[in-house]
Amino acid sequence: MLAKVAADRTNQQPGVELSNPLLSEKTQAFVPEKRAGVFTTPAGDKVNAQRLGAGYLLPDVTVPAFGTTALTFTPSQTPAPVPQPCEANAIETPHYKIAWNAAGQLTSVYDKDNQREAIRPGGLGNVLTIYEDRPTAFSNWNIDADYPDKSRVLAAESITTYQEAAGYRVVFKYRFDQSTITQTLIAANAARRLDFKTTADWHQHELLLRTNFDLNVLTDQATYDIQFGNIQRSVARNTSWEQAKFEVVGHQWAEMAQRNFGVALLNDCKYGYAATARGLSLSLIKCGVYPDTDADQGLHEFTYSLLPHRGDFIEGQVAEEAAALNDPVVVRQNTASGLKPLFTFSGAEAVQVDAIKLSEDGDAVIVRVHNNTPGDTQLAVTPTFDYASAARVALDESVKQPLSAEADGSFALALKPYEIVTVAFKQV
Repeated sequence: MLAKVAADRTNQQPGVELSNPLLSEKTQAFVPEKRAGVFTTPAGDKVNAQRLGAGYLLPDVTVPAFGTTALTFTPSQTPAPVPQPCEANAIETPHYKIAWNAAGQLTSVYDKDNQREAIRPGGLGNVLTIYEDRPTAFSNWNIDADYPDKSRVLAAESITTYQEAAGYRVVFKYRFDQSTITQTLIAANAARRLDFKTTADWHQHELLLRTNFDLNVLTDQATYDIQFGNIQRSVARNTSWEQAKFEVVGHQWAEMAQRNFGVALLNDCKYGYAATARGLSLSLIKCGVYPDTDADQGLHEFTYSLLPHRGDFIEGQVAEEAAALNDPVVVRQNTASGLKPLFTFSGAEAVQVDAIKLSEDGDAVIVRVHNNTPGDTQLAVTPTFDYASAARVALDESVKQPLSAEADGSFALALKPYEIVTVAFKQV
């Protein structure tokens, strides 16, 4: 069945293929390409492409949900422009005014869209700190509550700023003992997200590297992303229960927000957060010695992002931005499958797709979604392939309720707060 469905929606053609692995339609993508040149659509229309580092940011390209967009790249005879470094301690994009000190720590992140300063007055952002980390047991995993007692704040050895067509890149370089850290702050003109793309060559033991942001947000709760939802934890340390929650898991993001403004800290592979009344911090590298004596040694590559936003995590589309960080548009060079999506979705606010797959018995296509918020929501799902019947099923794929299509061929799904819904489309 899977081969038949794929064959029906593939139209091979040469070129550059952009593939969107997420529910929301994408309007920008990054394409690695060192050569100068022009991107065009199959109709011959020129695509807006802006130079950023070793590639191009396409800020206006549309990639449908779970679908693809094919482009053609035509290299030019002239070489790609080489960005010229400059010394600066502040930059400005259409969304932000950002400043930092000589140590590489952010002193200001002013959100021009919301007319709010994200960094607490007198505070700092992206403060890289190394802590002595010697827990009483299982040092590869455990963190004891007294780890902040011994610490050292890192200062950048060099800071270099590059202004390019797509925005700014600010490169911060750090050194500690035998280890080096290179961070590139990417502030794209078309992006609300501020990315800290990090490469660390790490050769330390029993030390914990963290980043900290003092946030200009007044709240008694922080919200953390978990599978199929999110949780809230107090930022206070008044009771023994609160003190025991000094480190909280967060899969793709954590956030502190007031009613009208918030700031989220996103990550693509780091999951240990701490929140206090001052702000958010994130564990980056933990190099314990038991049971693995060489844990976390060598090269690390990861990205975390700062996202000031309007309202709470729902209005600020924090989950959507975090998903885009973790699952960016996939670029395939010199090939384009023309793969069409199996489903189209509408009214998908606050809904995330968790799986589109073949059923365990091989006789149906499964789509699984969940509501990521504490409120009711609705979603319309329309299959683009032939099927015999549709039904809501349990997680074990046993049938719970037959479903009937609307007049337009869609299936209306009502989701309760944090509800997981699975639908099976039986093959013809």
